[in-house]
Amino acid sequence: MVLVELCSKLEKMGIIYRQFKPSPALQTYVPEFWYLRNNSSCPDELPYLHKCLPFGTVKIIINLYNNRNSYRINGDWKVLPEQFLVGVFTEACHVQMPRDNTVFGINIRPEAMVKLFGIPIGDLWNDCIETETLLGKEFSVFVRQLQDATTDELRVQLANKHLMERLKKAQTTSGYVVNAANKIWYTGGNMSVDALSKEVFICRRQLERTFKEMLGVSPKMYGRICRFSRAFKLMEHKPYATWSDVTYTCGYADQAHFIRDFKAFTGEPPKTFFSASMHWH
Repeated sequence: MVLVELCSKLEKMGIIYRQFKPSPALQTYVPEFWYLRNNSSCPDELPYLHKCLPFGTVKIIINLYNNRNSYRINGDWKVLPEQFLVGVFTEACHVQMPRDNTVFGINIRPEAMVKLFGIPIGDLWNDCIETETLLGKEFSVFVRQLQDATTDELRVQLANKHLMERLKKAQTTSGYVVNAANKIWYTGGNMSVDALSKEVFICRRQLERTFKEMLGVSPKMYGRICRFSRAFKLMEHKPYATWSDVTYTCGYADQAHFIRDFKAFTGEPPKTFFSASMHWH
């Protein structure tokens, strides 16, 4: 699989990347936890550069040590906070990671932020924000526990415990935006906005307006991102699949449409992307 091959190549460079599945009760809301460490022998002036792709999830990222990553926006590099929340991105983002830095990440479906944390993330479209004031003191305590933990397994246990406690406190009812986002996610983006509005019994204009206010992107854009994410994961698990296979399986109108979307979200056509030396996650 592409991900396995990538991890093997990264480890030869001194870059350690791991993914962990949350407890089954959380997987509807939290696709994965992950861990990334730059343990390379490169000098400090040559940080590890990687590309973060828009897979339709919100990311909570926590630096476990003092070093901080930087990301490029509008051509400028900016230092990231110690702990931060990344909203829904619609394009690839380049990140620099200094040597000896380690981060722990939590990928959360955007509509689940409302359920688990009680906050919409519409203002965080293609942006990030420091989490200490946004998510409260309880979350800051959790961050310190992660930073004090000595193993990946313990961090995963702590993350499961913290998020399960939030899930138990969450309201059981969900609004039409959450229902609409769920339908987009589980259909892999293959549901028109008109069909979606009928499914959740809300007029199209109101659905589009409220959806963007809560998630930061329109239902149509979220659908495109979910379809791209599905296509990318298909190529991860079936590296010998043809572009035609991916186009048909993921519901693209034609191969040109698939390649155009892939380039829009990664900055490169698929053939160039997978043959390039740039690493991603």
